[in-house]
Amino acid sequence: MKKKKIVIFSVLIVIILICIGMYSKGLFNIEKRVQSPDGKVTTTVYNCDVTEYPFKTSAITIRDKGNNRGDKIYHNAKFNGLWWSPDSKYRLISLSYDNDGIYYVVDNFINNVESNLSAYIDGVLYDEKALVDIIMYDDNKKFIIEYDFKGWTEVSGEMIFEFSFKGKDNLQHRGSFKYNYATNTKSDFKIDS
Repeated sequence: MKKKKIVIFSVLIVIILICIGMYSKGLFNIEKRVQSPDGKVTTTVYNCDVTEYPFKTSAITIRDKGNNRGDKIYHNAKFNGLWWSPDSKYRLISLSYDNDGIYYVVDNFINNVESNLSAYIDGVLYDEKALVDIIMYDDNKKFIIEYDFKGWTEVSGEMIFEFSFKGKDNLQHRGSFKYNYATNTKSDFKIDS
């Protein structure tokens, strides 16, 4: 009987050590794991900063393994989603910050660059007369608008976005467009009026 208790105790110690090891690697904090369409990069999203121990829970870690390796930390952010382009050249990440709404980041794996996609999208919409006449601006002269990513087109690799905003006429407006990150252009712009 004493031998059986020693074996059970030893097994419990091993299980506890395995759990501690898994925790220290962040394996209990994984939000999402996605492989690029070409299979060359695997992205893991953690709901904390796993680069420092003990983990800081007020951050998101994006860790890449494969052809591109590395960690990106977004402090005080909440993870919303991650999508690869069909050709594996770009990765879109959606984050939320307190009181700032949704923020889109695009990783360009061709040039190894990260961009604030939200600012690019605003830029290509500034010349839309249908928006300029009715949209409201914040103190920094930015649109007060919400974007919602819907997916990538398979053929051209454009991003499909829907948007909504409250206009100067106090009505809620909605629309959609396609955005090409490589050329920083939009197409198929539609808005209700």
